[in-house]
Amino acid sequence: MIKLVTAIVCDQVRFEVGSKLILIGCYHSVVGVPQLPAKVPLSWVVVADMPEIGSSKVAFEVLLEGKKKPLAQVESEIEVTGPDYGALLPIPTIDVHVDRPSVVTLRGKVNDGPWKSLKKVRILHLKSFQDSESQ
Repeated sequence: MIKLVTAIVCDQVRFEVGSKLILIGCYHSVVGVPQLPAKVPLSWVVVADMPEIGSSKVAFEVLLEGKKKPLAQVESEIEVTGPDYGALLPIPTIDVHVDRPSVVTLRGKVNDGPWKSLKKVRILHLKSFQDSESQ
């Protein structure tokens, strides 16, 4: 079975020749925007361990703090043909619209298992971010 380990959030994921993924503008835990409201395009790469051969269904959803419905949902069937540790699963870019400082969460699940939070980022006005950095 596939184990979802963590995720990296960035501005964009590019696919290159030779099965390379290029991650553009990676974030740690805060995304600074010049003004609010803002449209923030975010992409994710999920890191997964796949120790067993077989097929698994994976699902991901992007949640915005204060919203009941997910901003986006992605489902896929993955066929593991050989053990793979640290496999990278890209999630398409989602435009996140925020009108105030917010938390965006990517969570995932395998088959009918429980949802697991993979990555949370705070979207802040740059001034708020710079103020918190200087303290």
